[in-house]
Amino acid sequence: MIGEGLDFSSVKFYINKGEDAPAVPTSSDEPTSSPTSSPDDGDGNLVCNHGQEHDGPSASWWILFLGVRQVIVLGLARATQFLIMTYALKINFRGIMGPSVRLYLLQSRGWPFVMMIWAIYNFAMLYGSRRFARHWIYYQSWIELFNECNPAGSVTTAPVYRGLLGFAIALGLLVATKRFWIGLRFGRTSYFRYAEKLWEVLREQLLISKVAKYSQIEYFERLENHDLSQESVLESWYQAGDEVLGNESASAGLTSSPGKSPVRPNRPRTASVESAPVESAPYLTALQNENIEEMIGAWEDLDIDPPVQGEADLSDIIQFRASLSVLESPMPYSPVFGEARTRSETIKRSEALYGQLLKKQEFLYGNEPLLPEYGVLRFHTIAITAIKSNGTFDRTLCRELVKLFRPSRNGNITKLDFCKSIDSHYKELRKLRASIANEGRVNTASEKLVDSVFFLIVAIVGLSVLGIDPIALFGVLTSFILGFSFMISGASSDFFRGLLFITVQRPYDIGDRVTVAGSENEASANGSAGWIVKDVNLYHTTFLFGYTMEYATISNGTLSKSRIINGARSGRAYLSFTMKFGLSVPSETTTSFKEQLIEYVKSKPREWYAFFAFRITNIEASQGYVEYIIVVEHRESWQQVWGLLESLGDLRAVAFELSRELGMGYKAPTMPIELNMMQNNDAQRESRSIPEDSPLMPLMPPLGSFFGR
Repeated sequence: MIGEGLDFSSVKFYINKGEDAPAVPTSSDEPTSSPTSSPDDGDGNLVCNHGQEHDGPSASWWILFLGVRQVIVLGLARATQFLIMTYALKINFRGIMGPSVRLYLLQSRGWPFVMMIWAIYNFAMLYGSRRFARHWIYYQSWIELFNECNPAGSVTTAPVYRGLLGFAIALGLLVATKRFWIGLRFGRTSYFRYAEKLWEVLREQLLISKVAKYSQIEYFERLENHDLSQESVLESWYQAGDEVLGNESASAGLTSSPGKSPVRPNRPRTASVESAPVESAPYLTALQNENIEEMIGAWEDLDIDPPVQGEADLSDIIQFRASLSVLESPMPYSPVFGEARTRSETIKRSEALYGQLLKKQEFLYGNEPLLPEYGVLRFHTIAITAIKSNGTFDRTLCRELVKLFRPSRNGNITKLDFCKSIDSHYKELRKLRASIANEGRVNTASEKLVDSVFFLIVAIVGLSVLGIDPIALFGVLTSFILGFSFMISGASSDFFRGLLFITVQRPYDIGDRVTVAGSENEASANGSAGWIVKDVNLYHTTFLFGYTMEYATISNGTLSKSRIINGARSGRAYLSFTMKFGLSVPSETTTSFKEQLIEYVKSKPREWYAFFAFRITNIEASQGYVEYIIVVEHRESWQQVWGLLESLGDLRAVAFELSRELGMGYKAPTMPIELNMMQNNDAQRESRSIPEDSPLMPLMPPLGSFFGR
């Protein structure tokens, strides 16, 4: 220990005034000691001016050492941390300090970094046999309290002191390394779990921001006044839909003088929806209109490949963490869109943006009604966002806009559908933000468990450094530990099973709709209400029942033994139902039924993705029917189970109406009546009859009605 081998019997205080203070020679016959010389008896023992020897440190030296010099060193360590963390890490030292070093320093911030720097400063300023290590102002002789007249003993050279400083440096490095490794491990896990989803959310968020920016009429006027060139699509901006000029104007272009805007010609009214499924927009070129028509017609084929996952390096994790700050913005869709802190604000801003787009649409069409149903937004107005600054048309961006806003087959977007598209994205944004926040809480709890094991090992090593046998110390508690372990063995097994279930497998996130059942149970063909995940921690998971919103808490150890179907992580939902048609229905009628049903599915691009199957599953000649199964693929996953069931109900109603119009209805044959059964029933009634002389005879009417007579 620090005080081991140190003699405190000779501890005295020395001051320069007082009656008992040693005299300082003043005559020329007794020369004064040099301020830089140290009183020594020749054997290395400190001797004050009055000639007494002192082998141990004085009490005043301990006060100065612990209460002054160590406090100063600790302040220097904290100041060093402030300078490095505040200024040095903000400078990009390319080739000198990479992201790994910077992240390591950031992870060591706090007491580990301060402890390391404190120990290093101790080695530099307070350790060793140097005179400076014993007394910082040893060179002066006016105050003997601060020079070598105040004995320091062997504290600054004690092996225990050296071991304590080395242990402090090692502990700081180990804690920083632990934090760095755990942060990197959790960071990679979060990256692979949420990076793809974050990429999709940010991409759609950027699209909505661009639509809000391009909805401003002032922005279009700036493009309109731009100098037009032969290669620019703006040269035929207005004439693309002109029936007179047609494609000739698109190829020939318009000549314009510098600083003048092209003249907006008169535009004919567009045709009706019945005559033109997808109408062209007169402010886009013929090629652009053709591209948009092709994209709207091929709606179910618009899939954007997700980014390929590979080994995530440190820069990817840092960029992922930096991108998460965008989700916390009060204006996630740019200042032009406005604040969207809550869902109600988002819906109001979406309605305002829809109105702004209608105004711009009227401006582009010369204030003429666009469709027979005036006030409906065309997708072509939103497609202006796909025009680059150089005038070229970005087909990829247009595909993303189609996938986000999901226009109808004729290119129209109603106000309800427009607000639904933005509201759906805002819901995904909030759900992702809640999932990542919950992931952080789970990671923090996991790190605390790792810290408990880590610091237990550190305590054992620390006791060994101080000369205490840890085995003897823990041997006293062996009987108690063994008894306690037997008592909680079952609960511990369940806890660690649930811990691995959450930290390693993690089959759900906040807001996911899951179905919990035994692994041997069959899943429902058309989904179920399931449970909505409300909260997740290391010990249990909180659910809300899908039908009644009842609150339930289940331990993770119990859930680890179950089969969990996650609707949010599932793909597009497949829905199916069966119909029975009579044997007399001709095949041409069945084919017509199938074609009309496919057309209905195609007319609902916001709901259905594709018509998947229409096939025979059963033929019952004796019953006189053929059973068909109809399978369709919905755009949403089983996360939106209520919307799926509603869409399925509408499709079944349409299929029933079609079958009735085409005369395909099946009527089950009448079942024969078994007379023997009727005779047996009559015999039972007679056996229960009441004699006429019975006292219960007056009660026969009510009893007869009770027994069904």
